Amino acid sequence: MGHTAGSTASGRGCCGCRGLLRGSRGCSSAPRGSEIGQEPMATFRQTPARQPPPVLPACLDANRALSPWPSLVNQAKTADGPAGPWPADAMHVGFFDTRSDTNVQLFGQVIELARRVETDRAPIIPHAILLSRPPQALPRGFVLHLLTPFTKMAGSTVAQCLFAGLNRLSHGPGRYYVWKPLMHLLLPASVDRLLLLDTDVVIIRPLSELWAVFAQFSPTAVIGIAPEQSNMYEEDSNWKMKGRNGGVQLLHLGRMRASPKYTPQLDRYASGMAGVKLGYLGDQTLYTHLAYEVPELFHQVGCEWNRQLSSHFGFTNASVHACARPCGMMHVNDRRFKCIAWQMQKEGATCEAWHGLVTRTSLLKKGVSLPSNEGPAATEACPQMEAPEARMWRKAMKRFFWGCCIPSSMNGHGPVVR
Repeated sequence: MGHTAGSTASGRGCCGCRGLLRGSRGCSSAPRGSEIGQEPMATFRQTPARQPPPVLPACLDANRALSPWPSLVNQAKTADGPAGPWPADAMHVGFFDTRSDTNVQLFGQVIELARRVETDRAPIIPHAILLSRPPQALPRGFVLHLLTPFTKMAGSTVAQCLFAGLNRLSHGPGRYYVWKPLMHLLLPASVDRLLLLDTDVVIIRPLSELWAVFAQFSPTAVIGIAPEQSNMYEEDSNWKMKGRNGGVQLLHLGRMRASPKYTPQLDRYASGMAGVKLGYLGDQTLYTHLAYEVPELFHQVGCEWNRQLSSHFGFTNASVHACARPCGMMHVNDRRFKCIAWQMQKEGATCEAWHGLVTRTSLLKKGVSLPSNEGPAATEACPQMEAPEARMWRKAMKRFFWGCCIPSSMNGHGPVVR
């Protein structure tokens, strides 16, 4: 699920990602070979091998409490008071942000769309997981988890020790993405399962259908995650590993807490014993390696639930961009296209809005001022593409993403779940 220091879970807008898996810090806004419609060059495979990270003492071997909750982490709260207890059939949906100026209204925009398209009457419980109190009031109904105490007693718990270890293996926004694998140690035990979403997603099908995927987990699976829609991990591993994308995560927190393997595996990586650096992409690089080494911990979510709208690796490779199943969620993980996600959220993800965005070149060339995820007062324009680039973009959208929308006749017809 790009972020800057003070990251938000809003998308993996990674520039030059291929050179960033192993620790290179270079990042340009338009890496060579990543233009729209062009597959990237093979320079990534020539990246020199990095030295393995120094090995630190294991977190689980120390005399530490397992988790800061509930003594260190503030109790979950809503605008109306303490959170919970929640209905047994509630769907918990989380957004994670580490910045002090996070635009929490974007969280609400995603949830509003989710409720608009939902057909199940199970309540949606939205969670904002933040390091500091946001400058804006949270949208009504959101549960706030303030993790500020977690940052003030470094190393005193296993959770804090694991974060410090994973953080040192990452750089750029990856240093903040690595909070996500620790949610089982950060959220209260009353949250047993969580859909952790980036804010640059466009929900097309009811979240209850995605929530139902939890029931498909094997008895040992603790995480559900979809494939990364590029071949960067495959090429980096000589085609041994299948890349995972962290923009949509199904976290079975209860099983994570009880698993005899999950937290020890995190410790193995955090200590450096695994000999892996996590680079720019943090959690999804960790998940990719874990899924290769301990596949029983993972359930592969269908491609339809994380259709990644990124041009970093081109749009011509049907083997990664094509998905035969009906689009369930579009993930706009390219910084240049973020405004498309927010426009689609506002327009109810209708096919009329989506097809208009794709076909009306003037909209893309002039730019549209829309809320940004960089702060409550910021704006960001749609990409200003020249005509040849726009034609390639439209061709790719029509080929791979044309159905990522809701017919107007169906939009909003489900019951509104509050």
